[in-house]
Amino acid sequence: MKPMSVEQCVSEGLSGLLENRSRIVPGRLNRIMNALVPASLARKMEADMLGTALAASPLLQVLAARPSGGKRSPQAARTCKSQSVFLGDESNDLRDNAVC
Repeated sequence: MKPMSVEQCVSEGLSGLLENRSRIVPGRLNRIMNALVPASLARKMEADMLGTALAASPLLQVLAARPSGGKRSPQAARTCKSQSVFLGDESNDLRDNAVC
């Protein structure tokens, strides 16, 4: 399958803007897939592709090579003293999770 040319994509996008359409899906195959594939499946497929691309990202490889694995050390976190914002049920008390 041949990818859509830049000129065709720009042409369809600009014509959609001139027609004041709020949503523009360039390309016949893209419009067919957009109509047939459920949104939840499309989101999952996009998330998987993004995850694959990010896994190959040099930035993530540098962060993973750090001694802490790119995470904050426990010494960097500090405990905050705060008052409970709830009256009554203390099971929802967020004092231990307060952010300074």
